[in-house]
Amino acid sequence: MLLSAGAVLSLVSVTLVVLYGQSRILYTMGRHGMLPNAFRRVSPRSGTPAFATLLTGGFVALLAAVFPSNLLPDLTSMGTLAAFAVVPLGVMILRRTAPGLDRGFRVPGYPVVPVLSILACGYLMYELPLDTYLLFGGRLALALAVYLLYSRKHSRLEEAAEPAGEQALA
Repeated sequence: MLLSAGAVLSLVSVTLVVLYGQSRILYTMGRHGMLPNAFRRVSPRSGTPAFATLLTGGFVALLAAVFPSNLLPDLTSMGTLAAFAVVPLGVMILRRTAPGLDRGFRVPGYPVVPVLSILACGYLMYELPLDTYLLFGGRLALALAVYLLYSRKHSRLEEAAEPAGEQALA
């Protein structure tokens, strides 16, 4: 009984953290023009991205109603592990392609730690069931479609990265 209660509480806490994080990611993407302006609006009463929070919560509720309960934690783990593998890969790529870039911190044990991180995440992802891979692939395809059909045309990230003089030339 105690273990079951702990499992339920852990699922609830992980779900809340994912909802909180995802709504803030959607808000930031909206602020940068990668998603429609509705995602960047905040509630005047609470100061939170209400639209992004409600949409995320509704989507997760729909997934929870449709898919078996053991699949969603696996899908969450797959997404988290993929992100945790991409970050050290990005660090290694940036070390080669932009060696003079100003960095706020140094990676300890470089390049061993990033390589071990990628391998550890890869091993944990390897242990996940096939249906998790299929749904994760669908999620990636959906993200790619949003990027190609909307974000690429509306993103304001390059404008912010260009010096003021170059914007006038473009």
